[in-house]
Amino acid sequence: MVNKCVLFVCILNLAALAFLCRRELEAPDTPEIPATARPAAHSYPCQLVKIIDGNTLVLHVDLGFNTWLRDLTIHLAGVEAPRQGARGAGDLTALLKSETAGRELLLEAQGDGKGSFNRWFGVLYADGENVNARLQEQLARDE
Repeated sequence: MVNKCVLFVCILNLAALAFLCRRELEAPDTPEIPATARPAAHSYPCQLVKIIDGNTLVLHVDLGFNTWLRDLTIHLAGVEAPRQGARGAGDLTALLKSETAGRELLLEAQGDGKGSFNRWFGVLYADGENVNARLQEQLARDE
């Protein structure tokens, strides 16, 4: 009977030790990184070639591994700019120029194909700031 009790105590001690060791080996609690801080799966560094209007630009896009897409026309997703020559069109184009000038650009691809005007859709970030959102704010103020 004593041997069974000793064996039982030994098993309990081993189980407790295994539990404690497992807890120490687990990764420490890390703070959750907000989704806005994570680059999207399809995000690419890029260089500005030219601005066509307040929501369309031409970029050289770095796909990695020394592979570039050159002269890619991008429509900024969610930004419905006035047509060229319409009231406010020049202001939005100027804002886009100021938001992108001399800054590190990152393109987040949207969708899986081109739109009706043969342009890809994307969200542009300048030094980590969402340019599309900034342009949308300006459009909302102008209304």
